[in-house]
Amino acid sequence: MSPTESYIQYFMETVRQYWAFASPLDESMACTIDVNVSPDGEIVAYKLIKSSGNKYFDNSALNALVRTQRSGVRLPPPEPLPKGLTIIFNLPKSSRR
Repeated sequence: MSPTESYIQYFMETVRQYWAFASPLDESMACTIDVNVSPDGEIVAYKLIKSSGNKYFDNSALNALVRTQRSGVRLPPPEPLPKGLTIIFNLPKSSRR
């Protein structure tokens, strides 16, 4: 696994601690978000680039980034600094929260 791939995995593990989504449906969902991180690890920008088709799910993913950002958690990226990260929030079928 490359340093960038390891960083993305660590980043997602951290952000998932701030993610909450409860679905009454038994369906698989995923959304894709571009994230920009400063050299010191602060989340400075994010944008939904592919919707799951469920606005509540998409908003829960975006809110996880907001909560991570507000928590003050810093996730310094590896060198060289990636221009941006593409992360995928997914909820596999039968993985209700």
